[in-house]
Amino acid sequence: MEMLHLFARALGYGNTELARRANIAHANVGRYFRGEARVPLEFMIAVVRALGLEFWEFFELAYATKPAEPSEARRKIERLLEILPVRRVVPPKAPEPSPPAQVPAMQRPEIEKLFDQLRQELQARLDAQQATPPDEGETESGGS
Repeated sequence: MEMLHLFARALGYGNTELARRANIAHANVGRYFRGEARVPLEFMIAVVRALGLEFWEFFELAYATKPAEPSEARRKIERLLEILPVRRVVPPKAPEPSPPAQVPAMQRPEIEKLFDQLRQELQARLDAQQATPPDEGETESGGS
């Protein structure tokens, strides 16, 4: 959820606008982004679509997988990620000269498995962040 939330903010969407574009109750958007409830697959699909991303673009951005022709939303996120202190696993590559082969559409079980992996990874990151004392970062910046 952290990456999905970051992408929404990078594209300039607040929770209210995102809820409107995705046709989701505003209260649910906040609850899911805060980690107060288990995120349903339908929510993630609706938000990815509302951001103007293709599913493969979301997964490629979130997991740094196989490159493809980027959308306008992806190009904007890529430009923003270059200046933000976000960890990039694989740098963007130049597009291939020939068009990529047609990739078969993912089936729902495959998508659900990817979302479960995403939820687990993000929960682990949240747990790690919450385990770090809040004044640790303040001490470093305050002492300089």
